[in-house]
Amino acid sequence: MDIQRAEFQDVEWLSRIISREFPYTKASRENVEKRMRKPNLFLFKLVEGKKLVGFVEIELLEDSEGSARINGIAVEKPFRKKGHGKRLLDFSIGFLRQLNVSDVFLLVKADNAEAKQLYEKSGFTSIGLSKKRIEGKAVEEMHLPLSESGEAEYLN
Repeated sequence: MDIQRAEFQDVEWLSRIISREFPYTKASRENVEKRMRKPNLFLFKLVEGKKLVGFVEIELLEDSEGSARINGIAVEKPFRKKGHGKRLLDFSIGFLRQLNVSDVFLLVKADNAEAKQLYEKSGFTSIGLSKKRIEGKAVEEMHLPLSESGEAEYLN
């Protein structure tokens, strides 16, 4: 298994999996290509041999200093329940640490207990319900601080 930056040759697959897993998004081929061109957005793919297993989309938030959001993680059905979602999440956190991001956020449907459990095991905590709704359902916002509070003050 290998995690690599998604390429334009992956757009067809990305469009399909995003549309299937996040049907409320406008994941046309053109929209995925447009997002891939954004300098503050990173799409990574999990690959096994030549098979595309899963993906993660990470966005550096332009309107806040040092924050990022994980916009989506998905794993193809035959590869689920094997730790691949956690692998993508752990990779994302490590990647954001290398970029010196201080806070990571994500949104998850409030009734998606399995995803919330994965995020909580990785240190995310709920910061409440979002004003957003996905497919008419309540959405929870989760947060993971990547910088230890107080460390910078002590070192300065």
